[in-house]
Amino acid sequence: MMKIQLINGILHHIRSRIHLYGSYLQVWYYIEILYLMGIFLVVYGKGMAFTWGILCAVLLSIHIIRFYFKNETSRRIQLLLMDLHVPYAVSLSLALFWGDGNGHPVEIAISMIRFLVIAIELFMIWMLTDEKIKNDFDGFSQKMLN
Repeated sequence: MMKIQLINGILHHIRSRIHLYGSYLQVWYYIEILYLMGIFLVVYGKGMAFTWGILCAVLLSIHIIRFYFKNETSRRIQLLLMDLHVPYAVSLSLALFWGDGNGHPVEIAISMIRFLVIAIELFMIWMLTDEKIKNDFDGFSQKMLN
């Protein structure tokens, strides 16, 4: 019985600060933007990679700020980002490990961090679809408008 109360206390703590923890997690997406800029550099050239990187970084910055302030639209955008990021990160990480296995140590470290981020993102998807948190984001957005 004591363990259940402890788990409920931890979940309540996370629920009350999900906007803060989610904002910290989203900073990882800047690393992903840099990684994708390298791919864009090879495929499309410097101009497109730079433009795409700047545009994504600015949009991500706006999103993080709005998510921190419990904006309902940002909660939905975050769910979409996580829905897209999880399969992307899994496929890149598994390709590295199932490939020839001679990845650069930095790539291996990034893949290990990606697996940690994936676990956190799956937990956050569960948390951000919780009715209490949905109401909290929606209610806070309504308070800010009034």
